[in-house]
Amino acid sequence: KAEKVIAAMRDFLILILTLASVTESTIKCIQGTDPKVNATACKGTETKCKQPKFIEYQGYSSGIQYACGQCAEGQQKTCKDCTGGADVACNKMTDTLGADFKCYSYEYNGELSKFVEKVNKTTCRRSSGKSIICNRPASTATKTTYTNTNGCGPCTGETKGKRLCTVRD
Repeated sequence: KAEKVIAAMRDFLILILTLASVTESTIKCIQGTDPKVNATACKGTETKCKQPKFIEYQGYSSGIQYACGQCAEGQQKTCKDCTGGADVACNKMTDTLGADFKCYSYEYNGELSKFVEKVNKTTCRRSSGKSIICNRPASTATKTTYTNTNGCGPCTGETKGKRLCTVRD
């Protein structure tokens, strides 16, 4: 009788340990701000990894770290998530980047009633194969109509559609 009780307790303990290991996460993600570090195991029941999204002509979005878990609601423009794996982190940096370049950025000068170049150029980041493009406000642009103020990349949005922006080399 004692042997049956011990065997039942052993089987129960094995079952508990098995269930505990199943509920723990088995994925690995890169974690922190450096995408070149080794992936580490996630805690809990996470199934996704996340990372900052690369935004053309701007670079990697700020405020998002490499981590376990999915992107928060409303972060679709700045965060990218993926389904994690046990051996390799799915949130490793895979973007192939071209060389950085610099463009002038602009600010509106109310006294002159026009845009003026800032003294220091802005560093622009691009994917490999993307052209080096800078933009500037057209002479008809106003403080509220020219929205591409960092000067990197092509004219976008209403600034482009209303011809309030021009491309420069």
